Amino acid sequence: PAQDLALKAVENAKKPVVAVKPLAAGRIPPKEAFDYLYKKLNIKTCMVGVGSERELEEDASIALKILSTLT
Repeated sequence: PAQDLALKAVENAKKPVVAVKPLAAGRIPPKEAFDYLYKKLNIKTCMVGVGSERELEEDASIALKILSTLT
């Protein structure tokens, strides 16, 4: 769907939304993606794929840092 339709669906969802592949296979930097998901869209859960332990550590530390500012 178009971005505006997808955002409208997320905003009007009656059930929890799980963001899948929010980093767009590495095309979106983790900080930018997680800021957008957690702060702007108020999404509570997302699933990301990683290719290495280093990538997992980077993504998880960025996500946790952002989430810690929300509570």
